[in-house]
Amino acid sequence: MTVDVDDPRGRVAALEALTGRLEHLEPGDTAAVLGALWDGLALARACGLEAATVLPVWKTRHANAQSVEYDLAAQLAGAPSLPVERLPLPARAAVEADQDTGIAAMATIKMFIPTAITLARAGGARAEDWHDRRGLLGSVAFLRSLGECWEGFHLSYTLQLPRIVPPWWPAR
Repeated sequence: MTVDVDDPRGRVAALEALTGRLEHLEPGDTAAVLGALWDGLALARACGLEAATVLPVWKTRHANAQSVEYDLAAQLAGAPSLPVERLPLPARAAVEADQDTGIAAMATIKMFIPTAITLARAGGARAEDWHDRRGLLGSVAFLRSLGECWEGFHLSYTLQLPRIVPPWWPAR
């Protein structure tokens, strides 16, 4: 998947398109499901980072969502069938978004979450490898928490990185 990193609307459109594709993915194709969920996380993180530049409330919610994004990424990264070729997790907003793009980003993130949860459950139920199954089924709770963070819950969540940051987490 290629995404125009200079255009916040491009990332919103990419997450919207990916969300539409999630509904048609074969849950038994574990690698495709894991890859799509990872790419969705990367796009949702990018959209959230940019929305956080628009309104202070979204900045606060993103600060809470980061801890869940990290845990979700760790859960998916532990699955052996996760494709090597995937979108990187962004470290910061590429550009400041305008208010309309921020609103669209929030709506798209909220549309992505339940679709991703449904696919993660179905994919986890069909995964043959135990680690893949754990990665997919374990991601359901993190996806739900991610949606709740963007709704304004979990205000005490904070990201506390380990001393040795995993290579899949973006450098600051």
